[in-house]
Amino acid sequence: MKKSKLFYLKNGMLGANFIANFIFLSTDGVWEARNKKGEMLGKEPILNAIRQNSSSDATQIIDAIFDILDKFIGEVKIEDDITSVIIKMQD
Repeated sequence: MKKSKLFYLKNGMLGANFIANFIFLSTDGVWEARNKKGEMLGKEPILNAIRQNSSSDATQIIDAIFDILDKFIGEVKIEDDITSVIIKMQD
């Protein structure tokens, strides 16, 4: 199967990120989640989790993202909606 490029929207501009056979959609509550120091998680840990788990199924990728999120925020109350979807093509 031919792999297609995953594109992302950043500041209104579409840019290529990396080669994959899936689409990741998420609300900003994921990368804007804060820890007890008030620091935001950011997009890079999310993108790293996707890259490191890109050969896994969609459920495992989402689990990896939320594991990182859970470890980062700890016991801090979530203030924003947090929603993520992976759409992955079957071989």
